[in-house]
Amino acid sequence: MSDISQSIPYFTDLHSHILPGIDDGAKNADISVKLLDMEISQGVRQLVLTPHFNCEQITVEEFTKIRRQSALVLLESAKKAGIKMRIKLGAEVYFSPMMPKLDLKSLCIQGTSYLLVELPVTYNPSWTQDIFFECQLQGVTPLVAHVERYPYIIEKPEVLFELVSLGAVAQGNAASIIKDDKRAKLMMKFFEWDILHVISSDTHSVKHRPPYVKQAYEYVSAKLGEEKAFEISANAAKIFAGKPLELNEPTQPKKRFGKYV
Repeated sequence: MSDISQSIPYFTDLHSHILPGIDDGAKNADISVKLLDMEISQGVRQLVLTPHFNCEQITVEEFTKIRRQSALVLLESAKKAGIKMRIKLGAEVYFSPMMPKLDLKSLCIQGTSYLLVELPVTYNPSWTQDIFFECQLQGVTPLVAHVERYPYIIEKPEVLFELVSLGAVAQGNAASIIKDDKRAKLMMKFFEWDILHVISSDTHSVKHRPPYVKQAYEYVSAKLGEEKAFEISANAAKIFAGKPLELNEPTQPKKRFGKYV
């Protein structure tokens, strides 16, 4: 594969678990710094720290307090290590009917109206569209995390098409793309149908879940062309900056002879 950095000078990672000691990601600041180094080696220069948030387990106020304390530790360690990159705080918010009643602005990607949302894996909530609509009425744009991890979206991409058609944005994991398996190929279809918009690392650990951002973009470039890879990168940068996206009209997924085409 060609070096994607020839056409895309840097990447933006909107989904990571690098904050130390706050969730199932980095356990301490030393691991956090190693992950930051790996992000930089991947060409990432803009990063959002998105620890897990579940409103049934912790209040927004307590979560943001813990997140701020963890961020101070990370930023101090990064400064000592000479790491330079643009970093923002965010959260990976577990989907709940209570979401519209929360202080969503405190959970959005810092300085933006984009909210990273993790849907349930085991079932497809029939009220997702209604809850997203209520969030959108507050000026919040749902960013659906790692869409390839939901069996009901893999089996029926129309579910994602409907969410995107109503204003949601969708994110896929870099690690899933570079596997070059059936799921990765379906994700390429998602990009072609314009129901998947950004790539992020969702990195948790150095060995088991490292960031593969550059490799993922190289894969997309090889399969769909440099222009598509650049478009995806630009979408992530706009989200980081809090700018509105100018997305292509999504295409309704269709089957032919039992397969999506």
